[in-house]
Amino acid sequence: LDAIHATKSLEADQHYLGCTNRPYQALKYQDGLGVVPQLKNILDHPDQIRLLFYNGMNDLICNHVGNELLLQKLPWTKSEQWTMAPRYAWHLQQVDTAHEESTTSIVAACVQEFDNLMYLKIPNSGHMVPMDQPEISLQMIRTFLHKESFQSSQQELQSDLPSRTSCDEEAE
Repeated sequence: LDAIHATKSLEADQHYLGCTNRPYQALKYQDGLGVVPQLKNILDHPDQIRLLFYNGMNDLICNHVGNELLLQKLPWTKSEQWTMAPRYAWHLQQVDTAHEESTTSIVAACVQEFDNLMYLKIPNSGHMVPMDQPEISLQMIRTFLHKESFQSSQQELQSDLPSRTSCDEEAE
């Protein structure tokens, strides 16, 4: 502890214990249960309830590749259409700090969007997207709440349908 200058914690009789906060204690019984059946029910609901998923592209805790694969394998009625839907870049205007009068268009997210399911991958952000990219996060929530689209410019990507195994079995 001397090497990291943390001896004062010992003097104060403080000892680290992981996962001791109240939210963790209240929700720990749900760990590992999964939410695929609930997601399927929401996506297939006749009211077309909109779902927004987002990840920081530098997130080491919840990686965007794994979450994208989960969404591609969700066993809802429009899964194939969502998986094959075109990908987009979502652009925002950012004020140029050197020239306050001018703005620059930035890619705020890579987007996959079809019907009531939206997935955004936010560049230059990790696990805490709102802390890493507060302006983009605010505009993302505003866009979602105002039922606007994230589709600014279409990307030229080929899409293939993934094999459907794990999520189908879990939903049954």
